[in-house]
Amino acid sequence: MINKSDIEIQMINVRYGTITPIKDELESLMKNNSNFKSEEFISFKKPTKQKIIPVVTGIKNKQLDKLVNIWLMSKSKDNKDTKPLARAIKNWCDFIELNLIQPFEVPMNKMRSPTYGYKEELKLRIADNILASSTASLYINEVKNFYKWLDANKLLEANPFFKNEMSLVDGKRKVQSTDLRIRTNRKHGPSLNPMNHQTTVRFKSILETIPQRNRLINKVMLESGLRLQEVLTLNMDLFDEDKLFESNSDAIRGIQLKPSLGVMTKNSTPREMFITRSLYEEIIDYINSDEYEIYSRKYEINQEELKSEIKLKQLETGIKLDEIENEIRTPLFLTRNGKPLSKSTFYKYYSDLKQIYFNQYGVKLVHSPHDLRATFCTNFLNALMKELKLSASSSLALTKLVMGHKYESTTMKYVKYLEHKDMLDEVASVLDLRIIEAFGSNYEL
Repeated sequence: MINKSDIEIQMINVRYGTITPIKDELESLMKNNSNFKSEEFISFKKPTKQKIIPVVTGIKNKQLDKLVNIWLMSKSKDNKDTKPLARAIKNWCDFIELNLIQPFEVPMNKMRSPTYGYKEELKLRIADNILASSTASLYINEVKNFYKWLDANKLLEANPFFKNEMSLVDGKRKVQSTDLRIRTNRKHGPSLNPMNHQTTVRFKSILETIPQRNRLINKVMLESGLRLQEVLTLNMDLFDEDKLFESNSDAIRGIQLKPSLGVMTKNSTPREMFITRSLYEEIIDYINSDEYEIYSRKYEINQEELKSEIKLKQLETGIKLDEIENEIRTPLFLTRNGKPLSKSTFYKYYSDLKQIYFNQYGVKLVHSPHDLRATFCTNFLNALMKELKLSASSSLALTKLVMGHKYESTTMKYVKYLEHKDMLDEVASVLDLRIIEAFGSNYEL
């Protein structure tokens, strides 16, 4: 079960026009009936227009619910199709509710901002290839438009939520923009951005300072190469302490990842997880910890509340109750409320981790969660080709298997990346040699 909000989009029938009370009848009714409400007795001035438009329902914050839908209705009056706007604002409202962010307050921490925090999450989703940059740009632009509408109607000052600025287009033209702007990526396919050795060492050092659960999520991506969605759907049944005694190898084998076991692999393709003994031991220690025991107990209580829904599903679908209950496994990574940790919540923690990194080392961590997987793949392939001296074809096949790539062309990107990096390293070595020859061995840059 994936943690999500109850917000959804619904289509409703509305009528646009100017409404006015029918004065004579209204005054008469009000005199004779003290319970009469004037808004119940109105007429439309012509011309009127009737449309089916999208609205966002299920928003818990009543003020946000009201303002968002008034904004959508005002947009729908003159636009043919506002479903893309509704999807954009629904996505933002999901972010607001799942992260317990106040949409009309300016927080001390910028990452908790309803606008800047949302922009950072969208950028992480782009980097993880979950969201196209063009879609993210549309989403953040509509959020900006919503705040501009609030400002124009004197409901809220927009300035604390974004700043206007001038941007260059094609390196020449200046256009009015804001600091919420997300650049559209025009490259074909995602680019690789694995961590170098220094960044990896620093990142691992930072991981030792954060809570055990969050540390393990990052380490499983960095040291086993799993995708974030795969990590967040791991469950405790996959990890058996007895596996530690099956062999003396530093690698633990036999952990199957597939949807039938609760793990959401890409394209639902089954594969095996490769994990070091030390990381496996850390996971076992976490499962046996007091923290996990509290979280898992709350999860079990939550599942009891779902049993009535499951019974209804049984009546509707004819599926046996036992078959449904067998699909319920205790997730490895839970929130303190006993709910499966969502991607949105993890992105918040990852943003905090990037801030810790900056505070510690004075440089930005320019890597997304998906780059942790890319780092593992690059290091694994490099070890096969350079340390074990395997052929290119064997290294490619093994890496494809471990990473769970559907196509060999995906794995080839990493081969090309390493070849390009080796070439740049050779160029740098030649330049270093020429500098030493020209200025002497004591020369320092």
